[in-house]
Amino acid sequence: MKSGHKILFKENIIREYSAIPEVDQLGEHECTMELYTNDGTIPYDGSGTIEWIVGKNEVEVVHIGVWWQQKRLTDYDGISGYLPVQTKAIFRKVGIIAGDEFFMDNVPEEDEGFICNTCDAKMSECCRCGEGEDYDHPNVQSEVGSI
Repeated sequence: MKSGHKILFKENIIREYSAIPEVDQLGEHECTMELYTNDGTIPYDGSGTIEWIVGKNEVEVVHIGVWWQQKRLTDYDGISGYLPVQTKAIFRKVGIIAGDEFFMDNVPEEDEGFICNTCDAKMSECCRCGEGEDYDHPNVQSEVGSI
């Protein structure tokens, strides 16, 4: 599989368990999310895998399978509940529309929290670094928040 569709962000990570009512506070970690497809392109109808690496030393790696039709997200697998809000930035970057039903109700507004790694401009603004604007930017990252 090939990529080229990556975002970087810092996040306070909480590990939840399905069999017991406990959580582990793992603290703030640098994270990478990367969308892989068979040939690295985003076809009109297709599928891929989002690899979410938590921490520089791979504290945790999560794989999320995603499927879309007509550039609209239709399904996902590999993570329970809702998709992490950070996946919105990847979908925007590659032109896939992901409806609100895939995310928790209290997710940030569309442009809230995502900034350029190169020049620190908010992604809703035209970047000063000349790398692009909005979510087509190759250097997107997220401010610290919770999943």
